[in-house]
Amino acid sequence: MAPHGKGKMYFPDGSYYHGYFYNGVPNGEGRLINSFGISYQGQVRNGKATGHGELLNLSREYHYEG
Repeated sequence: MAPHGKGKMYFPDGSYYHGYFYNGVPNGEGRLINSFGISYQGQVRNGKATGHGELLNLSREYHYEG
């Protein structure tokens, strides 16, 4: 059964997504943290970052919002 609503999904490379799903695909507000320590929090549509969001290196080396 595909996730629908709010939840968390882990990927084989160590990254994960925590946020909203629609028929198993990330959609809506969410946060993706990849295996390199880069975090995106904001709007997601069809599994891709879109619209307003915040990109942050978890070691605090850089931060972008827009």
